[in-house]
Formats: sequence, structure tokens, C-alpha cells
Amino acid sequence: MFFTQLALLSLSASAAYVGHFARNLGPPVATLNAITAELKMIDFDLDPENFNSASNTSVAFVIDGTFEAVNAVTLDASFQIHACVSLNGVASPEDAAFFINLANTTYVPELLSVLNKTIIAKPIFFQDSLPELDLVENILADLNEYLDSSLLYLGNLTMAAPNPGAQFSEALDIEKVVLRAFDEAIDAYECPGASTVC
Repeated sequence: MFFTQLALLSLSASAAYVGHFARNLGPPVATLNAITAELKMIDFDLDPENFNSASNTSVAFVIDGTFEAVNAVTLDASFQIHACVSLNGVASPEDAAFFINLANTTYVPELLSVLNKTIIAKPIFFQDSLPELDLVENILADLNEYLDSSLLYLGNLTMAAPNPGAQFSEALDIEKVVLRAFDEAIDAYECPGASTVC
């Protein structure tokens, strides 16, 4: 997510001479793209055409592992933002606007798709014949873990945006949309049985 604005500011000799700080946007953009790439893998695996009676269990474990991976990347990104903000202050309005736009056009749509497909896939993960696998419980744990890292991530994103300002408000809007989607997915998985509706 726009998150990065911050990013490891890089100060070149010429920039120092002129008195300007040049932000190195490469690392934050790469991290955001890495998060989105992990989500795309979950999105792909959650597609119904990738499930069949022989492979549901193996696909579920792949999804479980990918959720853990995207959680780790998101947590690392959050620390990156926080460290950069602490060292260099908030992003410029231009940088904040750039990353918010990037978040809204890549990360957020992909995350919403993943969470929606996760809700739809619950009956596939529900295995009466294999209760010892606890596939639904595994996915629920993943959702809660990823919610925690996302809360930290979004909080740091908001902190990094100029406040007051349009970017700060947009960062808050992103947070609300994402949290609402997580709430719906977690609620679905907290319902008893295979039904996706309580």
C-alpha cells in the first residue's frame, strides 16, 4: 500500500549539496508488489477450477502456507514503514498519493478478492471425513493472523500519510474497507459447520 512513501530515503551527494532529500521508492514498491504477488497465489488456488475431490486437502494446505507467507511479508513491510517514518518523517503529499493509488489499484482489489473467495470456499475446506485436519480452523487462524499484521500495516500507513490532508483520509478509508472485509471472512469461518452463513 502506499505505505512506503517512506522507504529508505536515500541521500545522494548531489542531493545533500543542494539540500534536497531524494526518496528511494524502489524498496517499498517492491515490498508492496511482493505482498500483492502472494495474494495472487492465494487467489489462484482458491479458484473453484483448482479444486477437485482428489486434491482439496493438498490445495488447502498450499493456501494455508501461502497465507502464512503473505502475513510475514506484510509484517516486514509494516516494520519497514515504521522505521522509515521514525527516521525520516511522513511522506510528501505526492509520494503518499502515489502509494495510495497503487494500493487502491493493486493491493486492495486483490485482498478483497482473496477474502471473498475464502468465504465461498469454506464448504470445500470442511471435511467431515477428515476432522483431524481441522482445515477450517487452519484457515480461520490464518485470517486472524493476517488481520493482525494488516492492522499494524494499515496503522503505520496512516501514520505515514500527511495529516491533515487528503492522503491521510484516503489511508483511513483503505483501512475501513479492508477491516470490513476481514470481519466478514472471519465471521463466516467462526460459524459452526460447513455453512458459510450463520
